[in-house]
Amino acid sequence: ATRSFYAQQNAKTPLIASGLTLAAFTLMAIPLSKSLGAPGIGLANSLAYTGEALLLFFLLYRRMPFHPRLKKTLLRAGAACVIGGGLSILLQTQISTSPSILVNLVISVGILTLSGVIVLPILLPELKDLFNI
Repeated sequence: ATRSFYAQQNAKTPLIASGLTLAAFTLMAIPLSKSLGAPGIGLANSLAYTGEALLLFFLLYRRMPFHPRLKKTLLRAGAACVIGGGLSILLQTQISTSPSILVNLVISVGILTLSGVIVLPILLPELKDLFNI
């Protein structure tokens, strides 16, 4: 989104968004680091930058001469995230119970391959659009 604003000769909007991100990070990092320690800083960073991305995409969406229909895309992306996250949790559970490095490697490759096979049909329309660009 930032580069889209730069391409439109507008550097002011991303600069303001970065300032808001810094303020949000600072306001979240202090209490989260006290309660969660170092992971709280990572969480604050993730939340602040996600907020910046959402803000910039929202502003960019409002500036577009046409409004793409994103509802189906967001639903498919959400489903892919849930499936990928669930398989990651499964992977972590299986690896933590196996003492063998080779077994852990086979389980990791198997679950990652399975997740790719499952998620690929969900994201196929977006991949087709990407290759048509």
